[in-house]
Amino acid sequence: MEIIKGINSVNELLKSSPEKIHKIIVKNERKLNPRIFDIIKRAKKFGINVQRVKPAFFSKYKNSQGIIAEVNIITFGREEELKERLRNEDLILAFDGIQDPRNLGAIIRSSHFFGINTIVLPSKRITAISEAVSKTSAGAISYIKPFRVKSIPSFLKRAKEYGFKIVCAESRGAMPLRKMKRIGKFILLFGREDKGISSEPKKQCDYSVKIESPTGFESLNLSVSVSIFLYAFKNAGNL
Repeated sequence: MEIIKGINSVNELLKSSPEKIHKIIVKNERKLNPRIFDIIKRAKKFGINVQRVKPAFFSKYKNSQGIIAEVNIITFGREEELKERLRNEDLILAFDGIQDPRNLGAIIRSSHFFGINTIVLPSKRITAISEAVSKTSAGAISYIKPFRVKSIPSFLKRAKEYGFKIVCAESRGAMPLRKMKRIGKFILLFGREDKGISSEPKKQCDYSVKIESPTGFESLNLSVSVSIFLYAFKNAGNL
């Protein structure tokens, strides 16, 4: 992941390629530089996560002027393109958050294997799209462009307007995956590795679905769960 330092450099990146920015980090001060304040306002309009940290954090970044940007190795898809995907596709992945870059890489790899074109990620609670993600994806990241949205609940509401049903993948879901009727347009929603799906996105769920274990053991790696769901939905009627 590349680091861009300084007011001018971060400002120009925000002007030219906001979709590349994973996060902007600024020094937490009582009185912000007006130019940094302007950058923060514009970044939030793009759904970019802005984090304020203690001044000591910047000791390792010389000439940073109290602001840096973490840059993803690929660009995110644009909102207009996402609307087109909602019109034309019938199976989309969405995540309430992903912390482990290797999980994200493995999910991208499985998604490409199963022919999934669209992955929707939140602007917060998400790992950067780094070299670790790229390596774990085994090259699949070259074929899938993730989308970043300001609000996952808002995205789910919008998807419903396009005829999608929201399937929440949960370890204690109400319905076993094998009994799910997999005909129609679906968003498969997955939660964070440590906390699952948070309360606001969960309100949009039409189905709460679980993977049954013959041993009763509930813990599956996130990327493994995604692969199982994708296999089930791509082989509807044959599971």
